Amino acid sequence: MKSSNPFDAPLGVGLMATGAFAILIALAVPITASHLKPVSTTADRTFFEGWRGLLLGEQLDLASASYLDILSLPTVGPSTASSLMENRDMLVKDLDRLPEVPGIGKVKYQKLRGWFHSSR
Repeated sequence: MKSSNPFDAPLGVGLMATGAFAILIALAVPITASHLKPVSTTADRTFFEGWRGLLLGEQLDLASASYLDILSLPTVGPSTASSLMENRDMLVKDLDRLPEVPGIGKVKYQKLRGWFHSSR
């Protein structure tokens, strides 16, 4: 027998919609500097470390970045993050050598080059 409710949807569709709604709510919550603990503060600027700094538009410090920090960069997957970690010493000395890292081609280099800095 057919249901009289024209809006009956399978249970899976309802659960998907609920998940999508939860994601929208999570994205709608603004992340500001007050939600994050600063690493250091100078007279005119507060610095944040790792992915927290990336959220606020700061560059990632390769000298202190963790695997997860590097993995949070655009176009970086697990194998590229591992390659960047293995070649960290070379990159800390000279960021222009980024294309020499295995897994970083011309396109990925163009997308990543502005995301890094080195404190050493």
